[in-house]
Amino acid sequence: MSLDNFKRKVREYFSILSVTPEISDNEWLNFAKKLESEKPLNRAQANSLLHKHFPDHKFTVLCLDSIDNSDVNALLLMAINANKSAK
Repeated sequence: MSLDNFKRKVREYFSILSVTPEISDNEWLNFAKKLESEKPLNRAQANSLLHKHFPDHKFTVLCLDSIDNSDVNALLLMAINANKSAK
């Protein structure tokens, strides 16, 4: 899994329309490592990790809710794969 695919999936998963300032590739890799180590169980935990990891960034998001946690499992797998391909 490439880093670009991971970034795209995170943006889709959290319905991120824009981020200011832009997140660097290194910051994305660090976030992937954080997701892999923390292993969030649901969207709320993953969302909390995102905002704690990027406290100085402003996110513009489309507000939609979901109770399906299969997406968080896919996101976690992509984070693990992004970390492996970066090594």
